[in-house]
Formats: sequence, C-alpha cells, structure tokens
Amino acid sequence: MSDVQIVPLTDERGFRLAGDLDFSTVPQFNEAVSSFASDNALHLDLADVIHIDSAGLHAILGLARSRRDRSLVLLHPAPTVLRSFEIAGIDQHPAIEIRRADAASAPGDAGSETKHLRRAG
Repeated sequence: MSDVQIVPLTDERGFRLAGDLDFSTVPQFNEAVSSFASDNALHLDLADVIHIDSAGLHAILGLARSRRDRSLVLLHPAPTVLRSFEIAGIDQHPAIEIRRADAASAPGDAGSETKHLRRAG
C-alpha cells in the first residue's frame, strides 16, 4: 500500500508532498488541493516524492486545467519524477512551471540555483 504525506508550506502558498503520488493516494491529493482557491499560484514541493504513476500525473494535469490561466508551480522534483513529467508532457503545459534546485551551485554562490524549466515554442 502506498502512502503520501501532505503538509502545508509555511513560506509559500501550497504544500509539500512526500512518498508516492499514485492510484491509491490521488484521492488524498485531490482533497488537499481542493482547499486552495484558484485565484493565485499554487506551489507543490515535490522534493520528497519517491514515485509518481499515471494516476498521479493525471491528477497534476487535472489540477493545472482546473486552475485555467493560474500558475501551478512544481518545486524541486527528483530526477525520476522530472523525467516522468517530461515523458507525459507536463513540462509543456502552459499553466505549469517547474522549478528545480540545481545541486551544483556556481563558485561563490551562497545557495543553490533555481532553474526554471519551461520549453519555449
């Protein structure tokens, strides 16, 4: 049985997910995101998501569609999750922005660089 933990973010509008976003945990995810109004950007910190399946990808796409022209910001996805986004085309969706903290900072940088992943075109 899969498990997902959903914790509200303290410094941004949204929440942090940890564990698996899959068929068995999508209802819990949908319930949590339904509490957020669609009038502002919603941030999802995905750094601790271990696995995402097609149901999880579908839930994120559905959330983006429901927000219409509002931004859905996906923060710090692990490489395997990011690859799933690329395969599914989530990185191409106009309402989705993906921000990834680069582990290799430039010399003299105090923190990690944030890369905004969105393909032009």
